[in-house]
Amino acid sequence: MINPITFKASVEYNKIAAQKESANPLCEKVDMNGVNALSNYNQVLLRPKYDKDAIEVLNKARDMNNLAPKKLEIPHSFNIDEVNGERVYKKDGTLAYIREYENEIIREYYPQNTKIEKVIERNKKTGQIIAKIEPQEGRGIKLTVFDDKINNKYTMFQLEEDGLISAITEFSGKGQSFRTLFRNPDTTMPVRYLEARDNDDGEFAVLDSRFDNSGRVLEIKKMTDAKQVKIEYEGDKKNISVKGT
Repeated sequence: MINPITFKASVEYNKIAAQKESANPLCEKVDMNGVNALSNYNQVLLRPKYDKDAIEVLNKARDMNNLAPKKLEIPHSFNIDEVNGERVYKKDGTLAYIREYENEIIREYYPQNTKIEKVIERNKKTGQIIAKIEPQEGRGIKLTVFDDKINNKYTMFQLEEDGLISAITEFSGKGQSFRTLFRNPDTTMPVRYLEARDNDDGEFAVLDSRFDNSGRVLEIKKMTDAKQVKIEYEGDKKNISVKGT
């Protein structure tokens, strides 16, 4: 799946909490979206009952989690001998692919030795690719779904051997913007949410957040070329660090 290292690498309190911390010159400056006046600092605060940062990433993760069911059935066989259909050969006589038809879908199986390397599904009327299925030895199946209604947008699912979806990635634009949700394969609960895109200031920003087994936020990192903000939650404490780059 996506490795965040390959990409360019808000605390909002309620009124009562803000009033209590009013003697602290940082208390109104630790918002993740308002740290421009500060370059480097660390701060430990009580975890508020209403935490804008945690709610933001929880909503993003929830939205992403609703994109797909917990499990998908992949009815295709990845053994060449078990695939029925029209066999298409190359000029040298070797098998190019096996083609089969199902309702409005054309399915093409591309071989690699005695196994199927990938399966391409096309719209029968337009010939446009709508899905790509790739078995990954020892690592389940990668399913990519292309949305022909939205330009340059597609979704990729990582499936375990039993069909459970362990990760969902949505790419938009020309592949520069993406968001990924990692699930615990045993519980299907979100364990990590990651996104990268251009922010309102025109900077390329990466948001990386992690969750515990109960779904609470453990860590949030927000990175741009100029700044990194990191929030860690430990019990009732909220640790904030800001570093200029």
